Amino acid sequence: MQPIENILGKIQQLPSLPTLVMEIMGSVNNDQVDVATLVGKISQDPALTMKVIRVANSSFFGLSRQIGSLKEAVMVIGFSSLRGLVTAAALVNLFPSGVGNAFDGRHFWLHSIETGNCAKVLAKRLGVDPEIAFTAGLLHDIGRLVLGVYFYDEFLRVLDYRKNNGVSMLASEQAVLGLDHAALGAEVAERWHLPPAIWMAVRDHHLDEGRQTTLAEIVYIADRLCRPQAAGGALAGESIHFAETLLRLGLDEAALNSVAEEMEPLNAGARLLL
Repeated sequence: MQPIENILGKIQQLPSLPTLVMEIMGSVNNDQVDVATLVGKISQDPALTMKVIRVANSSFFGLSRQIGSLKEAVMVIGFSSLRGLVTAAALVNLFPSGVGNAFDGRHFWLHSIETGNCAKVLAKRLGVDPEIAFTAGLLHDIGRLVLGVYFYDEFLRVLDYRKNNGVSMLASEQAVLGLDHAALGAEVAERWHLPPAIWMAVRDHHLDEGRQTTLAEIVYIADRLCRPQAAGGALAGESIHFAETLLRLGLDEAALNSVAEEMEPLNAGARLLL
């Protein structure tokens, strides 16, 4: 059996999304959502509850007193941010942590959550649903996680191919496996019954096939802004493709710097979460 068949078959055996995450997803466009009920469900997970309270007590919220309850934490953080934190925490806990040294799980999740936060901030500016954008950004590289956790030997082969041939990770994945992490991630998102807008953005976030939905472009920009070499949102050294996408979205360097400032407290929460 070829690697691609192994990988696609394994997707059917991945854990299902936790019920709490499904309820959060379902509440995105529901203005009548019962916050108290959702908080009650979160409180059933002591570890998650403590993480949320820890975020609320971070210096970025500038409180003069310590928050001691989940209800207070929700009031401080806000329901929208709470949804993102809980979704991220649940997904982090969904996958095994014991992977090989070549795959850095903490770095993966930090980048994924920061990309989700950036996509959320960008989406608000561009009139796109920010919660959908957050989830698409959070999951944009989920296919790479599946490779690193469940197909570690193949993941090592991809790394070797990249090193020996001097090509991108995307090209290395396609050469070694017959598909790349974006296509694999879309398969995972479909398997989880996420809205088409999300799995299509995951599939197309490299914009290589010309399928340039606004959400995919937002995730593309967010992904690049959240890489270490893009600190500060500077445009210097970015590709023409990146600059053209910014132009289509009506974003300039000043707007990106403003986005970076708005993201900082959200990213601080992500670092505490991990």
